[in-house]
Formats: sequence, C-alpha cells, structure tokens
Amino acid sequence: MWFGTESGVSRFDGTNFKNFTASDGLPDNEILFCDSKGRVWMAPFRKSICYYYKGKIYNHGK
Repeated sequence: MWFGTESGVSRFDGTNFKNFTASDGLPDNEILFCDSKGRVWMAPFRKSICYYYKGKIYNHGK
C-alpha cells in the first residue's frame, strides 16, 4: 500500500514502512499539501488538481 504525504511517499509492505523523498528520486517531496484553511490538495495523474475539505473532494477540472 502506498501513501502520499507532505514529505514524500511511503510504502507499507504489511510489516514495515519504506519512505521515499526527493533524495530517492521524487521530483518534489510535497505529494499532498495541506493549506492554512485545512484543505488537502492533490494532483491526480490524469486530471487537474483537486482538494479534500470537510469530507468532500472538490475538483476544479469539472
């Protein structure tokens, strides 16, 4: 299972976590970003950016 965070990505193999950052080859450490309003911003692979806020996903591409 993979997890995106504000400081890279982590992979959980069922027992251990392995963390990856820009020093491991990521273009940037911020995979997810939480802003001052508490919104969690994401950049899905094929679509525009979106964010999660108060239980709902907001998609600017629609």
